[in-house]
Amino acid sequence: TGGGVEEIRSLTFDIENVVTGGLAGKAKLDELTFSMALGPNAQALYTMVATGGRLDRVTLYLQKAGTIGNSKGVFAIYSFGACQFSKLTEDASSGDDVPTVTVSMSYGQCAKHFTTFKPDGSLGTRTDASWDQIMNKTWSTEAPIDGPGC
Repeated sequence: TGGGVEEIRSLTFDIENVVTGGLAGKAKLDELTFSMALGPNAQALYTMVATGGRLDRVTLYLQKAGTIGNSKGVFAIYSFGACQFSKLTEDASSGDDVPTVTVSMSYGQCAKHFTTFKPDGSLGTRTDASWDQIMNKTWSTEAPIDGPGC
């Protein structure tokens, strides 16, 4: 939505392999759902849901607590391709500073880059996995190491 940076409060997504007749089936990438505080990017996402807008790529960076603003704290990068936002829900509860926005997004490709932690807390080895549901093969994409705001 313009390359903005938002703190994601939670995210959920999964992949499944639909098996028929005891044989390996085709991988299915289920919707990504994430929550964040109401802000300028949430407003842009509202418009995207309303108009059926699409994005070529959405990338989420997970950072170790206390390392915001420092790329050395990024331990997971999720890149999604062929993205369409399907639902946006706003929730305001008594005592909240700002409402929470929950967004659902379908996507055709997903790449995951995960880095382990060493016993001293520093980052260790990076592993990668990806899938292109559209082409039914590994998605050949490379997520950037450093993200916006890292």
